[in-house]
Amino acid sequence: MSDVEQQPQPDLVTVINRADMVENLFNQIISHYIGTRQDQWSFVWHILLDTSVMALAAKQKVVMAIANEMGFKLQKNPLVMVIQLRNSFAHHRTDAHPVIVFGRTDAETTGYSQFYSLNAEGVLIKRKRHEAFDDFNKYYKIAKAQLVELRNLVEKKYPREDPYDRTHQRAGYYDNRYIIDKRLDWTYFSFNRSDPRNTL
Repeated sequence: MSDVEQQPQPDLVTVINRADMVENLFNQIISHYIGTRQDQWSFVWHILLDTSVMALAAKQKVVMAIANEMGFKLQKNPLVMVIQLRNSFAHHRTDAHPVIVFGRTDAETTGYSQFYSLNAEGVLIKRKRHEAFDDFNKYYKIAKAQLVELRNLVEKKYPREDPYDRTHQRAGYYDNRYIIDKRLDWTYFSFNRSDPRNTL
């Protein structure tokens, strides 16, 4: 068999990491908009936002409401598709649903992994796994770009001193690009295109 369409395991890792980036942007938008008191920021971030207490789909609705309040036109479909495809990838083994298409010769015989996802209307969509991965990346790029724009707009309108700034400046963990809590790595991620970690 030749030309077998097999997706490497990293596609799942990429999907999960990129969906996590979208969720992190949701968290930043929500926490800045509600104007959390400095002494309560850790509670809001670690208990309400950065756990399973508030589902990803629920955060999406809150962010959509914030966008409406801010007069920002936020496209809903890319956000929905990122979440939908993320959930589908999370529930598919990397070797699930193999399909072989027999040709007249071995050289013409191909294969791929079948991928299933259920949309918001309850319609089951079947496609090749690599096509689903391409779709996810397409929607992710749109979602991330508009979320970063909204996040920056919210931060500009409702500026807030980050509660970790002074602590980390004294500890030497802070610079102009990002803040890292050494106890809870990636606690707060401030997006900046110059940061090498923003290649997601």
